[in-house]
Amino acid sequence: SVQDFVLEFTEDESSTHIQFFDLYRTEPLEIDDMENKVAGGKSFRWAITIENVETVAPGESLVLTATSTLNNGTPSVPYGYEWSVDDESVATVNQDGVLTAISDGLVNVTCALTENTSIKAVAQVEVATVQEALLKWLQTPPEGIGQYSHVVVEAACGDNAVFYSFGGPGSGYYETSVNGNALTIKCWQPSDTPLIVTASCGEQTISASIRLEGW
Repeated sequence: SVQDFVLEFTEDESSTHIQFFDLYRTEPLEIDDMENKVAGGKSFRWAITIENVETVAPGESLVLTATSTLNNGTPSVPYGYEWSVDDESVATVNQDGVLTAISDGLVNVTCALTENTSIKAVAQVEVATVQEALLKWLQTPPEGIGQYSHVVVEAACGDNAVFYSFGGPGSGYYETSVNGNALTIKCWQPSDTPLIVTASCGEQTISASIRLEGW
């Protein structure tokens, strides 16, 4: 220890202030934050978590939220956040945490504590153009169906539902039923006019021409 330490200071040329005190040097404790030179700093744990992180398409917005914990509990003091991104060509973020996607890529979003910006969290957000699922036949529709026979055809469009419509002969020539995206067609009698089966998904359509044949 150093005893009788004297510090002289003044902010007024006409006065002088002197403080007398003792200094004691001890070995650091486990709770001392030696990196940031804060006594007992390791007992102070402020953590930020960024939530609602997901992939977003260019032109769309994503509302990010942040939560804080202080020593694993809820902070009882007022605080705020400062939001930023590392690449504004990919996305921007305002101070309410609203991210606006601009172009495909990855962007790191930082949420820092306003009162101490060294306390922060970083989350990576992917900006990606949504590829529209293509409508297609899972198997090639048959060219014809024999009388009293049936076939099953199926179209797919990603995870989207597929709808079927029909043209050509009247309904007395055939019968259809749908289970999920699978279409069953039964031929009751032959027709000179082929059955036109159209599958649709959104604005996409595909068609197949199937003969209704006799024995």
